[in-house]
Amino acid sequence: MAFKPSGIAIHPNSRDVYVISSAAKCLIVLNDKGDLKSAHHLPRSIFRQPEGITFDDDLNLYISNEGQDKKANLLKFTHHPCVQQR
Repeated sequence: MAFKPSGIAIHPNSRDVYVISSAAKCLIVLNDKGDLKSAHHLPRSIFRQPEGITFDDDLNLYISNEGQDKKANLLKFTHHPCVQQR
């Protein structure tokens, strides 16, 4: 399956680039030179259609999901490298 990015955000401190793919249900993290640092599977049970990604001033990561016949949602992660729901 192709990656097909659907959202991108830059970590305010590390300057790492976080890219999500709705098609691949994956989050990748790149360093500021574009080298892959990590890749994380996004479980379909939590991430129906991940489309948006951002950080707040406290470095929390947010991922929004389109509805796909259900309500859209916005998920907050305080330990974002593992992408565990909080």
